Amino acid sequence: MSRIRVHNLAVSLDGFGAGEDPTLESPFGHAGMRLMEWFLATPSFQRVHLGTEPEPTPAIEADDAFARRNLEGIGAHVMGSRMFGLPGWQDDPEWRGWWGEEPPTAHRSMC
Repeated sequence: MSRIRVHNLAVSLDGFGAGEDPTLESPFGHAGMRLMEWFLATPSFQRVHLGTEPEPTPAIEADDAFARRNLEGIGAHVMGSRMFGLPGWQDDPEWRGWWGEEPPTAHRSMC
């Protein structure tokens, strides 16, 4: 039997993974990026996705330790169609996804 795990799912204290009413300007809905602010601030995220080398600070060491393990043991990303756009995105031949030609789910080492 295959083993599947849910990995790195951000959920608010009230149990939501995204806000209501997503738009092109606010893909996560009314909540914006609040669920992921901790991750965006980590040196590991910034190194891989922004190409910068920020100094780790004691305030984010625990977050960065988790961020470094982001892709460990991951063989595939399983996601729904809204990962790529709002309903109807499939009908727009120009649409390349929220992030354009290089999605953040491209497999890159966080180490």
